[in-house]
Amino acid sequence: LNSNLGTGGIVESGAGYVRYRDGTQLCWIAKSATYNYSTAYGSVYHTGAQYFEFEKAFITKPSIAASAGSAGMTYVASIRASSDLQSVGLTFCNPVSTSGLLTDISIIAVGRWK
Repeated sequence: LNSNLGTGGIVESGAGYVRYRDGTQLCWIAKSATYNYSTAYGSVYHTGAQYFEFEKAFITKPSIAASAGSAGMTYVASIRASSDLQSVGLTFCNPVSTSGLLTDISIIAVGRWK
């Protein structure tokens, strides 16, 4: 990362976001939810797109990293920033068809708010 990240200090922060004076914005989501892994895609099963909304919108497409974990071998197969620049769609996969699997989700996005 650029050594100037966050130069000038924090302008605004809240549950799930920080905005820095230099225009950098960090947003994150950490939650657990129950999903059905029932749609076959080759030799794995997926949930279909699941959407998550950040606390604040970005002004350009942010860089997004996401992870998922469960009692199975769950992973994130697809990450798509939405056109509204405030939400992200994730598709989770598992090697077995499973209903009601508790999944831990972590998402972080870095981009610009101004």
